Amino acid sequence: MGKEKTGRGLECACLMEKSRRAHAIRDSGKRRAMVIANYYFAGPLFFGMSTGEMLKAIPWQLIFGWNAIQGALEYTAAWIIAYRFKIAEKYGKW
Repeated sequence: MGKEKTGRGLECACLMEKSRRAHAIRDSGKRRAMVIANYYFAGPLFFGMSTGEMLKAIPWQLIFGWNAIQGALEYTAAWIIAYRFKIAEKYGKW
């Protein structure tokens, strides 16, 4: 027989699943905000282009894709650090 989660273990598993869903929803909103921020702030600042030039030269799908890749890498790195090095177990308890 495998280990079955009961009591506090089951409660923690449910909370972790809810947390993952909340992060996914929040991350999608962040990506939209980043596309807008890239067109109106970061792009003109770093590339020396006006917003109009940016909109003509770079399709929004490219910026969205780049931000999605960047977000996925950051998310993965954070999970690896938290769980591979047992930081979540040490500091994640109430």
